[in-house]
Amino acid sequence: MRNLEHIKHVIIKIGSTSLCNKDGQLDKERILKLIQQIAVLKRKGLKVTLVSSGAISSGMGVLNLSEKPKEISKKQALAAIGQAHLMQIYEDLFSLFHLKCAQMLLNHDDFDHRKRLMNLSYALSSILDYDVIPIINENDTLAVDEIKVGDNDTLSALLLPIVDVRCSIKFLPVSCLNNLLK
Repeated sequence: MRNLEHIKHVIIKIGSTSLCNKDGQLDKERILKLIQQIAVLKRKGLKVTLVSSGAISSGMGVLNLSEKPKEISKKQALAAIGQAHLMQIYEDLFSLFHLKCAQMLLNHDDFDHRKRLMNLSYALSSILDYDVIPIINENDTLAVDEIKVGDNDTLSALLLPIVDVRCSIKFLPVSCLNNLLK
């Protein structure tokens, strides 16, 4: 196993499949288990940035839909409906561990324009300075295929140079959390 003692900051990407049950609905028990692991990392003194999918799945659950619509506008609407619900779940569950979280919704343009990139960097740094966990997702309500970052794996990678370079950073899929917890 790799020595991870030098790590001070992790970026964790959580996909919809890690947040949802087999029926595609958000599963609070699964989310709670993920947050428990993040709480352990925080108690070890690590800074954590969370890149989370799940807004569309959350919106589907709010509206009791069994299938994802094909139309982009309907997916955008589900993302808008679901993002608030998803963040409420995160807030409620993080508070069980006396942790706070913040929402950041990003678009591809945020990485293409220097001023917006600097503002993103300053905001992210300040959120972390407040010891709050930033929860980042692509703004799926506004992003359509031609302006999307791509997926949250790509978004996670784009965040690496933005986070304070004095920290050691690792992009971790949720399945790798156990290595840090040992």
